[in-house]
Amino acid sequence: MSTDPETLSEHESAAARRIDRAYALALWPSVTGHAPIIFLAPYLNYATGTSIALLGLLSTVGRVYDALYDPLMGTISDRTPIRFGRRKPWVGIGYAAMLLVMVLALFAMPQPGDRLSSAWLAVGLFCFFTSWTTAFIPYVAHAGEITTDYDRRTRINLWQGVTQIVAGLVVYLVPYLLVDPGAAGFRGGVGAALRSIGVGLPLADWLTIPRIAGVANYGAVMTVLVWMTILTLPVIVYRYLRYVPEDRRTPAAAAGSIAAAFRNRIFRNFSFGYLLLIAGYMGRLSLFPFVVTYATGGQYSFLLLMLVQNVSGIVATPLWSRIFGRVERTRALMLAVGVEAAGLVALSLASSFSALAPLAFVAIGLPGGTLYLLPYLMAGDAADYSRWRQGIDNRGVHISIISMILKLGSVFSSATLWLAGLLGFDPAKGIDDGDLLILKTLGLYLPAGLIVAGGLVMARFPINRARHRAIQARLDRRMRPVTEPGREAFEGMTLPERTAKAS
Repeated sequence: MSTDPETLSEHESAAARRIDRAYALALWPSVTGHAPIIFLAPYLNYATGTSIALLGLLSTVGRVYDALYDPLMGTISDRTPIRFGRRKPWVGIGYAAMLLVMVLALFAMPQPGDRLSSAWLAVGLFCFFTSWTTAFIPYVAHAGEITTDYDRRTRINLWQGVTQIVAGLVVYLVPYLLVDPGAAGFRGGVGAALRSIGVGLPLADWLTIPRIAGVANYGAVMTVLVWMTILTLPVIVYRYLRYVPEDRRTPAAAAGSIAAAFRNRIFRNFSFGYLLLIAGYMGRLSLFPFVVTYATGGQYSFLLLMLVQNVSGIVATPLWSRIFGRVERTRALMLAVGVEAAGLVALSLASSFSALAPLAFVAIGLPGGTLYLLPYLMAGDAADYSRWRQGIDNRGVHISIISMILKLGSVFSSATLWLAGLLGFDPAKGIDDGDLLILKTLGLYLPAGLIVAGGLVMARFPINRARHRAIQARLDRRMRPVTEPGREAFEGMTLPERTAKAS
């Protein structure tokens, strides 16, 4: 069992930190690989003329499948024989499949004037979501098995948050520099430098090609993001598979089921609150590019404002480190909820006061990865409680349910796009005051209300630092190691039998 770095020698503590950071960095491909989905519907609407309603419907169907696949993957991971490793093999398989899908996607990207095949889009979404989830669920479940210490788990979660916001910064910074019209001066300078030294002439020519502003540029943005993921994924995943340990010797409790997870009252109530919160947090994403383009008067680049958001998150990271060390997780969550909702409301006023747009994105970015990643940590605490009370090991199922709820938030996001289309929103036909009201209601006001409502429910989560440590102490006593001659028989026992034997 891993131990809190503060209780180890200096050498062991440094090794533990390296493990934690190598694990957290493996979140990077999930963030960069998923980012092109944000730009897909606006670009396909521009390039192929496909209606927003149809694109929203196809995205919604894909998200529903993705959500339903989560608990299946969690159950498979929990039930994988421990001698093979229950988490790392699936992470490797999932990321390898995602890499293949993204390579193929480069050749299938529709160009302006092409006709969209709905069947091919559906197949592509199916393949991407399957591979992405196959890696993501076991990866997140693995965190609670690296250590049982409350504070070290918090630090790992914080490092994941840093990875998420840095990846988010890069996701918008790199395309901004390479393809956004606003960075033409930067690209021209780099191109001139390359020509002056006589190297990279094809790259210099590509950098100086005139770029089209707005949604028309999203095809190039997605291409850059896919290449960025393809080039970084192998090294990062190798480090995770090579350096992050997975215990294949400790006897595991009997694997649980989805129904068993929901018999955990604490987790059931927490999940309902998270469903509300994530419906707002994720529900705004499909409409965000349109909100920035039209509801702020078109004065700001979407990529530039997203950079502002992620820089804000990075700057706020030391503050969150102090907050996590001094207050309970529920209070940190409520603080993040309040700031996020205030930022969304402020953005709704940017059509009248354009200077509010960058300030609103600063506020939206301040929570960093708190609203996205902290619930996974709290779900892990609920899984420990479930193992103590029910005697079953269903951490993967708990994590998969949280991820399923996250995907349901993405379903809600796609559904808002579909609903906006049904209400008459179609940028190809022009924008009026009614369209702006649709954008603000579905993309800002409704998400802000859901985030606050969900946060209020989740604030009642009862497992604090002291209670978690008490639960872990009981689990440690229950799973007290036995001598090696008795291990084979011990591994074949049920948890009550193991408890009696250990006593």
